[in-house]
Amino acid sequence: MKEIKEKLIKIFGSESIAEHYVKEYCLFLGREKSVSDLIEYLKELREKELDIVFKYAEEISQIDKYACYYYFKNAPQAIRDLGEKMFQEWVLNGIKILKEDTDSGRKYFQSYTKETKKSYRKGVFLEDIKKVLIYYLRGLSGYDLIIKEGDSLS
Repeated sequence: MKEIKEKLIKIFGSESIAEHYVKEYCLFLGREKSVSDLIEYLKELREKELDIVFKYAEEISQIDKYACYYYFKNAPQAIRDLGEKMFQEWVLNGIKILKEDTDSGRKYFQSYTKETKKSYRKGVFLEDIKKVLIYYLRGLSGYDLIIKEGDSLS
């Protein structure tokens, strides 16, 4: 967790995200955001997922610190939902929007929803059919079997 905090402070320049942006403070939900808030969102990610999330954070932060805050807030759910490849598409699309219009970019990273997830996912995902597969396998074998994703088998 200390390593995550150090990386976040490097990106934001201080523990207080709003510290250097006093004139925009009112726009930022009326409450000062800190690195500690973000650690709660990021601490459940595996090392590989953290590396992917931090890979794009500096570029987003250079454009807009607030968009970067929202990116960190939603990235853990997005990377779990979308997987590495689709997550990267989601981020790159957000960066493109952020470069064109800061407000739209903030809203993009702020509003990760089920609809966002559906628009990026393609194909059949285990989480969507897991219950049906469990019942089917139980019916065929007579045993309760556990179905896990390939990444969780190691």
